[in-house]
Amino acid sequence: LSEGALLVDYIVSVGTAVPIPKTMVMHRLKDRMNHAAFKNSCAGNIPASSRDVIAAVILLWLWRNKEEHFQRAFAKSGRIDVDSECKWFVDAAVNKAMAALSDHAGAESPSRKNSALIAAILSHKSKSSASHKGVQGIDQDSIKASTTKIDLLASYAVSSSLNMSFALVDEMVSRTEPNIRQRA
Repeated sequence: LSEGALLVDYIVSVGTAVPIPKTMVMHRLKDRMNHAAFKNSCAGNIPASSRDVIAAVILLWLWRNKEEHFQRAFAKSGRIDVDSECKWFVDAAVNKAMAALSDHAGAESPSRKNSALIAAILSHKSKSSASHKGVQGIDQDSIKASTTKIDLLASYAVSSSLNMSFALVDEMVSRTEPNIRQRA
């Protein structure tokens, strides 16, 4: 395996170890990826196998940044999947991840022509099509390498977006919280 494939396997393995049910993220992610607006964009050509690594990145971010909420929900009822706050965090993280993927590979506007994710998706789509048509010279290793590249670029887009956006929101909340308490 290449270094990239090993890294993807590692991300998925560590994401699987997170004690948040993977199905909470996967169902929401699948719904969003099957939405017509997403499917009709270049990002809609992200391989279905890439969902696992995207979900793992989301799970890792949720556990790293919102662990106390998930722990509290589990202590309260023994189930995370029925807690409204936990569901909100999952939905918000999936929505942010989908926005990041759309931003990096959504519309093929002039500002996105140099997108590495778009280039990787189009390359993978071309190789997959050629492989299905029986074109000589396209091997499964080449297709796997293009999938790995998409996985890594999608992971980067999602994790960067989650870390930047939610960190800003948390910072804003911590700055406004003392003002809210003073008014109460």
